[in-house]
Amino acid sequence: MTRSVISLGLGLGGGKAGTSSGGTGGGYANAYSVNFDQSDDNATGSEASDVEVYGISAWVRPAAEITQSYAASDDVTCILGWGGSQWGLILGPASQTSIVSCRINATNTTYQYKPASGTVTFPANTWIHLMTQWSESSSTDSGNAGYDIWVNGSKVGNAVQSAPGTPVRGELKTTGFKIGSRESDSYFFGGQIDEISVFSSAVSDANIATIYNGGVPGDLENLEPFHWWRMGDSDGGTGTTITDLGSAERDLTLVNGPTFSSEVPS
Repeated sequence: MTRSVISLGLGLGGGKAGTSSGGTGGGYANAYSVNFDQSDDNATGSEASDVEVYGISAWVRPAAEITQSYAASDDVTCILGWGGSQWGLILGPASQTSIVSCRINATNTTYQYKPASGTVTFPANTWIHLMTQWSESSSTDSGNAGYDIWVNGSKVGNAVQSAPGTPVRGELKTTGFKIGSRESDSYFFGGQIDEISVFSSAVSDANIATIYNGGVPGDLENLEPFHWWRMGDSDGGTGTTITDLGSAERDLTLVNGPTFSSEVPS
C-alpha cells in the first residue's frame, strides 16, 4: 500500500448481525462503516483512468429486508455504480427477479444471482458480504468467461441475462463512480456499507476466503487492491473524506450527509 443471517434456505452460510465493535485481531481493527439514508446520500469520486475489473468486494447491511420480488422496486439499491446509468453492483431485483446483479463490461452483459428455484431473502440489519470474481474460462453457470457472484464466502453463480456481445472484463470508467447509488444518482442504498475494494488483477478462490475471513473483514494489504475504501477507519470516523488505501489513491467525498456508524461486521 502506498498509504497507511442471510435466509437462503440453500445451504449457504448465514450473515452476521452488526455490533458496536469489531475487528480481526492482530492489530487490524474495523470500527466504522458509513450509513446511507436511501434518499440522496452517496460517496463520490472519479477514476484517473479506465481500469479493468477482476473483482469487487463489498460488505452491506440493508436497513430493510431485500427479496427477489420484482414488484418490490424500492428494494433495488446500488452498492457501487460507475460509468453510466446501468453499470454497477446491485442489491435487489434489478432485473428478472435476481437478488444480486452486476453489470461491469462494455457489452452490457448482466451477471446475476438468480436461483433456479426457491426464493432468496436478505434480512434487515444483517451484514452480507458480496463479491464478484472474473473467471476467464470456467464461470459457474455458462462454463465460459464471465463474472461469478459470491455471497458470504460461497459461490452462488452467474446467471447471465441475454445481451449482445461476448463477455469481456469490464472497466471502471473515468466518468466517475459512486458508493451508495448509481453514477446517475438513482437506486440509492439504505443502511450501512463497509470495506469496499476493487481488484485490477486476478482474484482466486483463496483470495476470496481471505477477504471474507469467516464473516469478519480481512486485512487486504497483501492482496494489493486497486481501490480499498475502509469507510471511516482510515479517517477516524470523522469528516467527509473516505481515503482510498488502494494503489489508485482515489479518495471519495461523502455527499448529502451520510454518517459514520459503529455498526460493523463481526
